[in-house]
Amino acid sequence: MTDSAITTRSASSADLQMPGAALSGGPGCLVSAEMARLAAFARWSFEIRSQVFALNHVAREFMQLGDDAGPGLDAFCTHVVPDDVPELLSALHDATRSGQLDRSFRLVTREAGVRWYRMVSSGADSTGTTLVGALLDITDVKHGQLREQILFESTQYLIGFSSLESAVRSVIRVVCENLGWEWGAYWSFGSDRSRSDALSCTYYWHVDSEQLEGFSRDSLQLQMRPGEGLVGKTWKQGGAAWIDDIADDAGFLRRHAARSCGLHGGFAFAVAFVDENGVRHSPGVLEFYSSMTGKRECQLPHLSAAIGAFIAQSAHRHLQNRQIREFVEVDDLSGVIRRPHFMKLMEAACGEARAHGSELSLLYVRLHRVRKIGEVFGPQASERLLGEFGKRLRMALPGQLVVGRVLAGDFTVLVPANAALPPLPELASTIYDLASSPIDVGDHVLTTSASVSSAQFPRDALGADELLKIANARVGGGGAMPSGLPLIEQMAIETGLRAALEQDQLTLEYQPIFDADHGVAAIEALVRWRRPSGEIVSPDVFIPVAESSGLIAQLDRWVMAHAIRDVGSLRGTPLASVQVNINITADELLDPGLSGRLTSLALEHQVDCERICLELTERSMMTDPQRVQAVMTRLRALGFKISIDDFGTGYSSLSRIMSLPVTSIKMDRMFVRGLPDDTKSGAIVRTILGLGKHSQLPVVAEGVENERQALYLLQFGCSHFQGYLFGRPAPLDQLLDKLSMPSG
Repeated sequence: MTDSAITTRSASSADLQMPGAALSGGPGCLVSAEMARLAAFARWSFEIRSQVFALNHVAREFMQLGDDAGPGLDAFCTHVVPDDVPELLSALHDATRSGQLDRSFRLVTREAGVRWYRMVSSGADSTGTTLVGALLDITDVKHGQLREQILFESTQYLIGFSSLESAVRSVIRVVCENLGWEWGAYWSFGSDRSRSDALSCTYYWHVDSEQLEGFSRDSLQLQMRPGEGLVGKTWKQGGAAWIDDIADDAGFLRRHAARSCGLHGGFAFAVAFVDENGVRHSPGVLEFYSSMTGKRECQLPHLSAAIGAFIAQSAHRHLQNRQIREFVEVDDLSGVIRRPHFMKLMEAACGEARAHGSELSLLYVRLHRVRKIGEVFGPQASERLLGEFGKRLRMALPGQLVVGRVLAGDFTVLVPANAALPPLPELASTIYDLASSPIDVGDHVLTTSASVSSAQFPRDALGADELLKIANARVGGGGAMPSGLPLIEQMAIETGLRAALEQDQLTLEYQPIFDADHGVAAIEALVRWRRPSGEIVSPDVFIPVAESSGLIAQLDRWVMAHAIRDVGSLRGTPLASVQVNINITADELLDPGLSGRLTSLALEHQVDCERICLELTERSMMTDPQRVQAVMTRLRALGFKISIDDFGTGYSSLSRIMSLPVTSIKMDRMFVRGLPDDTKSGAIVRTILGLGKHSQLPVVAEGVENERQALYLLQFGCSHFQGYLFGRPAPLDQLLDKLSMPSG
C-alpha cells in the first residue's frame, strides 16, 4: 500500500510489540512516563520522521491480530476494511502536523469478523518525534445503532405490506447489506413446488455475484422435512443454529455448492411468534451465509427474534386473509360477487382479452355517506342501503356485466368489449341515477350519491390487480364525513359551500414559514369561510365535506388561483421573493390539466414557478404511486416545488416516499407538540431530521408554539419553523404590516 503523504517501512518485532519495559522511561525512552503508566492499555505509536507504525502487545491481543499479521502500517491496513483505509491514512497524516487524531474504522479478522475501533491521540511523546495514542473497541455502540436502523427499516417493509414476497425479500436484503452477509433466504411450507410437509426455499437475496447463483439454484431445488438439514433442524427445535464453516460440515446438504461459491459461516433461526391465545406459529426459517467463517461476533443473533416474529406475524396474517377471501364468493348483503371471486373472474377476463387482442373496462363505483348513514340511522339502515343498491345494479345493468363489491361502499362493474353494450358514459349515468334515487331502509327513505371512475385493459393496466388499483385511485370523492355533525347539517354545509365558491365568499389567510438564517422563507395559503351572516365555518368542518361531496377539486382550484394572484401582487414589498405553499389533494394532482393551469396562472401573475410549492400529504402521494411520481416529475421539470405535508403520519414505505421528486418535508405537528419532554416524540423528530439531512431535503417543523420546542428543534438541525411562535395565520395585508414593523 502506498500513499502520497505517508510512506511506511517495516518495524522490527520489538517495535511492534512495544513491551512494557520499553515504556517505562529512562535514557533513550521514546514514550513519556505518563504514557508508561498507560502501557497496560491497547496502544499504538507512529514515528513522525521514520514513518514507523507499531502496536503494543496488548493492542495486538485486543484486536485479535496474531504474530503472523506482519509488522508495519501496510500489514496493519490489510486487516482494515478497504473503504476505511484512505480516511485512516489521511487522518494519521494530518495528525503528524496537528498532533490530534480521532478516527473510527472497521477491522476484519477471521476469528472475530468485522469490529469497529476508534484510534485516538492527543499529541506526541515527550521527545516530540513520535505520535502515541490508544485504541478503543466501539463495536457495541456501532452495533446498537445498526440494530435500531435494521429493525426500523424491517418494520417499514412488513407493516402495511402489499406483497409478502417483496416484504420478505426486502428484509433479507436489509439484513445482508447492513450486517455483512452475502446470501440470505426464507424457507416455508407449502409453496407451489413443494410438498406441504416439507420446507422449501421460498424467497432469497444475495449480493451481485454470479458464483452465488449456483448456491441459489441448489437451494431452490432442495426440500427439507422438519429435522432434516440445517433448515429442518432449526425449524423443529424452534431456535437458532450456527455453522462455523458450511463447506466442511458433512451434515450441511448444500456444502458442495457452498464450497464452489466461497460461502463459509452460516446462521439460521426459526421464524415464529406466539399469538394472543398462547398458540405458537412457526411458518418458516431464515438463513444467512457469509464468505467468512465464525461470524459469531455479528449482531444477527440479537436481532433474529424480532425479525423472525415480524415475518411470522406477517406470513400468518397473509395466510388468514387468503383463507377468508376464498371462503365465500357471493356477498350475502347485496347479492353481488365478493372481491376474491370478482378478482379471479377479472383476471380470467384479462387473459381472454389478451388472447383475442380485445379490450375490457372496469367501472369503480363509490357510494357516498354509507358510514355516516349507519351512525345516524343505525347499522341496519346502511346495510339495507348497500343491499338495495347492489340489487339495483344487478337488475338495471345488462346481464353480460359482472358486478362485484370490493369494499364497504365500493362496487365494481366488469364491462367486456361488446359493440351491443351501452358506452361507458351511459352506464355511468345509469349508476348515478340509481344512487340518487330514494331508497327505503325501513323507517326512513334515504338518498345518497356516487362517484364513478373507469380503467381499461390493456391501455391502463395489464392485469386485474393493477386495473382495480387504477380505477380505485381515480374514483375520488365519497370520503369520510366529518364526525360529530348531524347528517342534515352536513348537507347544509355542502349547499352553502357550493354557493360560497360560486359567489366568491371565501378568503385566504397566510401563515409564515421561517428560515432560521434568512427570516420568512415561505407563506402557506389557508382557506377561510365566513358566511354572509358573519358565522365562521371551521376548515376542519367544510374541507371534509368538500372531499366527500366532490367539491374539493373546485376548492383546490379556487385556492390555487387566488394564492398565485396574491403572490404576484407582492412586488416591491418585503415578501417580493417569498415562496407560496398551496395544499392540494391527490385528485387535483392527478388531474391532467393541473400543470397547464399552474403554468397559466404563473404567467398571468408574473410569478416564477420556483416560488410555487404544492403541499401533499404522505397518504395522498400513495394513492396511485406510479401516476403520482410521473406527474410530480413533470411539475418539477417545469420548476414547481413539492413538499410532503404531515410527514410521519402515513404508513407507506419510506423508501417509496423518498424516491419521489420532493423538495422539502413538513414534520407533522403531533410530533412537535410533546417536545422537549416527550422522549418518544423526540426520537421520531430526530429520525425525521436525520432523514431530511441524509436526503438533503429541508425539514419544516409544524406547530411550533414555544421557545423550548424551537430550541430543541434547532439543537438537532431543524432550520425551518412554522407555528404560533413565529406567526398566526393572517390576511396578506396584515402579514405585510407586521413584517414591515421594526420588531417584525
